[in-house]
Amino acid sequence: MSDSAESRIGEAAWKKIRLLTVLMLAAPALYVALGGVFLATGRLARLARLDERVSDVVFFALVAASVLQFLLAVTLRRSMLRESRVVQSFRSVGHVAQHCTQVYLLSFALCQGAAVMGLVYFLISGNLRRLVLLAGASVLFLLVLLPSRLKLETLMRAVGRREATEG
Repeated sequence: MSDSAESRIGEAAWKKIRLLTVLMLAAPALYVALGGVFLATGRLARLARLDERVSDVVFFALVAASVLQFLLAVTLRRSMLRESRVVQSFRSVGHVAQHCTQVYLLSFALCQGAAVMGLVYFLISGNLRRLVLLAGASVLFLLVLLPSRLKLETLMRAVGRREATEG
């Protein structure tokens, strides 16, 4: 594959990944805004009345689940984007670009879990502060896992070199 075709594929993949990043970073803000609207309009019908102790236990369980999801996202991303694994598994640069986009999407979705759990907690408790905390954790997790264009280009170059030597 020529360098220009490889760079076009890489640029298209990078645009998709960048768009996913922006959308995933915007989603927690949308959840918090939605919670604020529910509170401001008085339309929040709590699904269940939780006493303070049960509410705290549920919140801390959701925090623990969020941290575990983040650790899973980190582990998944590291193992799935290891250069030796990618070079061994994929035959073309296009497949590498698609694989990287899918791995980033999956790791972002796992990080987004904290904000979704915060929204669910808000709907059952009406506690907007805790929604903001979990949404903030989600944004923090996403910022830690920001995609690297250099990583994408390195993987594509490695597969491109192997493709050139075999072809």
